[in-house]
Amino acid sequence: MKGLILLLLTLIAILIVSLEQPNFGNVYSQKTNKTISSNGLLDLFGNGLNSLNNELVYSITLDGNQIFPNSTLKDKIINGHQQSTYNISRLKYNLLGYQIAAHDIKIRVNPSTIDSRTRVDIPLMLAKNVTVTDGISQNYDKVNLGSIWGIYDKSNNRMVVHIPVGLALKYLHL
Repeated sequence: MKGLILLLLTLIAILIVSLEQPNFGNVYSQKTNKTISSNGLLDLFGNGLNSLNNELVYSITLDGNQIFPNSTLKDKIINGHQQSTYNISRLKYNLLGYQIAAHDIKIRVNPSTIDSRTRVDIPLMLAKNVTVTDGISQNYDKVNLGSIWGIYDKSNNRMVVHIPVGLALKYLHL
């Protein structure tokens, strides 16, 4: 009986999290309108927490110069909305207190317009020699951060990059 009650409480907690979109600091949901269909619980638990981990994202803000290695490429992507594949030699940022440094990054971007900003889908981002530090260093030979996306704002030359929680958990070991 206690097991059943615990299971029901867990189901209710997950359902509340999926419906209310609570504020987790810098964790956001890519979907803004969540609804539960008649088989919503089946959808929620059939795809499991993995689906929820891919909807919730951590966000970081990067300078445009970190994402676009030169102004010609940046103009082609932001103003011309041209899909591009290119390399970034180095990228450093902080995610949840972890210092991340990546080298030899191959990136593919698919831009589109959102209001006065540009959404940049990044279906491919392969990095070599990645170090994740939070007092102890973790090193990875290769990291695949495909499926992240960002919103670039021309007015401040910054891109807010959104990383699905499930993807971040693969490398951060929270």
